[in-house]
Amino acid sequence: MAGKEVIEGQRMMPSGYAQSKRKIRRWVKQGYALVGVSYAAKIIQDRLSPSFVIHRHCHHCSWILYLSGLVCWAFGFTLTGTMHNDGLVQKGKIVSLTQARQQCDDYLAIATMVDMTGLEIAMNDIGKTTGLLVTLVDVLENDCGSGLIAEAVEVLKRLVGIDEEPLVEIDI
Repeated sequence: MAGKEVIEGQRMMPSGYAQSKRKIRRWVKQGYALVGVSYAAKIIQDRLSPSFVIHRHCHHCSWILYLSGLVCWAFGFTLTGTMHNDGLVQKGKIVSLTQARQQCDDYLAIATMVDMTGLEIAMNDIGKTTGLLVTLVDVLENDCGSGLIAEAVEVLKRLVGIDEEPLVEIDI
């Protein structure tokens, strides 16, 4: 559903995308989806915390961060049907990593509590994952942007419309 053309060595067909969308639409309607989004957001929030100790050898930690970002994106995108760019990406370039991080933090503050507060309160913000994904691209590229993680970064970039390599800000 995120647009990856080859998954586990197999080329995705249009029927595979349609099937993924149907599964995610069913998942979003389940109560445990809110719990999943909340836990995914907590994983990201913990990793972005200033007190987090970085383990450069921890490839699986980067993979979990990527998957958590996809959970948040898929839930918000499926529920709202749109990506809320809020001007963070223009002409394929990042406008401001600082602004992206602020939007990421705002999203995480809501998403980590969505399983307790309910979806109605968060409905306006749950689809606003652009800042979250831009922040994850920055973190993953700096952690270990090679191999499988490099492919994950490319998926996240495609989801928010980033063209450049590596991640840079533009002056506006």
